[in-house]
Amino acid sequence: MNIKWANDASVHAGAFCSAQGIIKQLSDVGAALSTLIISLYTVRTLCFPETCPFVGQTHEGEGGRKKSLLWSIIVVACLWTTLGLLVTINIAVNGLHRFYGPTEYWCWIRAEYSVQRTATDFVFLWITAAFSTTIYAMIFLYFRGYIITNGWRVRFSRKRERINVLGPLKQACGLLFYPLVYMANILPLSVVRYSTFAHQHVPFGVVIFVDIIYLSSGFLNVALFAVTRPFLLPHDPPKPEGVSEIPHGNGIIVASHHESSSAHEHSTYGFQHSESPVSDYWPQPILLGEGG
Repeated sequence: MNIKWANDASVHAGAFCSAQGIIKQLSDVGAALSTLIISLYTVRTLCFPETCPFVGQTHEGEGGRKKSLLWSIIVVACLWTTLGLLVTINIAVNGLHRFYGPTEYWCWIRAEYSVQRTATDFVFLWITAAFSTTIYAMIFLYFRGYIITNGWRVRFSRKRERINVLGPLKQACGLLFYPLVYMANILPLSVVRYSTFAHQHVPFGVVIFVDIIYLSSGFLNVALFAVTRPFLLPHDPPKPEGVSEIPHGNGIIVASHHESSSAHEHSTYGFQHSESPVSDYWPQPILLGEGG
C-alpha cells in the first residue's frame, strides 16, 4: 500500500487511506495479542503439563486432541472478535474518514486522536511486552528448578531442585530471547512514533529503518521458534516394554508390571517431582529426577 503513496508522491485521505489505517491498527494489536496468547500457551504447556489436554502426559488420546482443537478455535475467534470490536467501535464513535487518515508517510490513526492512539494501539503492545517478559522469566526459573508446579499449584524453592527436562537446559535460556526480541521490535517504534506525535523532526531514513525492524518481527519469531521450540515442546518418547506411566506433578512416575524389581527400567524422559501418590494398586513406583 505504501507503493501507492510513493508513486503518487503524497499521502491523501480516502477509502484506500482508511483501509490502510485499519489494517495497520489490526496488525499492531493482532500481533501483540497473538504474541501474548502464544506466551500463555507456552507457559501452560511447559510448566503446567497436567492441565494441557494436548500434551502427551495427560494420555487423553483423541478426545484430548479434539478438546484442544476446540479451545484453539475459541481463542482465535475471541481474538478476531476483539479486533473487530476495536475497529468497529472506533469507527462508530469517531467516523471512518475522520479517525483514520494521513500521518505523514502513510495512513493510520489521525494525529488529533492521540489518546486513542495510545489506548487502542500502544497499550496492547506494552501490556504484551510486560506479560511476555514475566512469563518467559517464569519458564526460565521453572527449568532452573526454582519454581515447582503440581497441577495449577505453584511453589517457589529457595534451594534449586534438579529437573530432568526435555532437552538441554541451555535451550531454556533461549526462551528469554522471545521477550527481548519483542522489546527490540516495539521500543524503537514507540520512540519514533511518540517523537513524531510531539512534532519533533525524525529523519525519513530512521522512520523507514525502525519500521523495517518492526515488520521483521514475524521472521525473527519464526527463526527463534525453529531454534528453541523443538527442544522444549513436550512429546511422547518411546515407552519401554512392560513400563507404564502415571502423570503427576512436574512429571511422570514410571512403574514396571514385572514382579521382579530388577525388571524396572530407569528412563530420562520425565520431569522431577517430590512425592509419589501411588498406592499398592501400582507396585514399586520409580520417580524420575531428584528432589532438593
